[in-house]
Amino acid sequence: MKHTFTGWIEDKSLAVKLDGMRYNSSVLESLLGKELTVSIDTKKKPRSVRQNAWYWGVAVPTIIARLRDFDGEDYTKEVIHEYILQEIIHTDGNVVRVLGRPIITYSGKTTSQMNTEEFNQFKLKLQEFFAIKDIQIPDPNE
Repeated sequence: MKHTFTGWIEDKSLAVKLDGMRYNSSVLESLLGKELTVSIDTKKKPRSVRQNAWYWGVAVPTIIARLRDFDGEDYTKEVIHEYILQEIIHTDGNVVRVLGRPIITYSGKTTSQMNTEEFNQFKLKLQEFFAIKDIQIPDPNE
């Protein structure tokens, strides 16, 4: 079972301090005597509220409006989001059959699982992808 902790390295003693030690100590006790794999990384900020607001309030509606101009279809936000996931984020779909019905599965993160840096990279890819299709998606501050 995987457990994720946040914490910090305290001063020059290099002791690792974990947040929520009351909970963490019981988890750590359950691992006594077991071989562990320890991975340390800097904590990254999750996608911001502003990034989410831009995506759902600007980018996706802009795409919907332009596609309506192109082909007369009135796509929902959810359909466009799925299209974006398939075309930009998860281009490596895998078809699996469950009880004879094909299901497409994807590996990788969704927009809600991205950190701020990953989302900024995604924003650029999104703008480039749709610019080729003559759909200009404005930056958050435009």
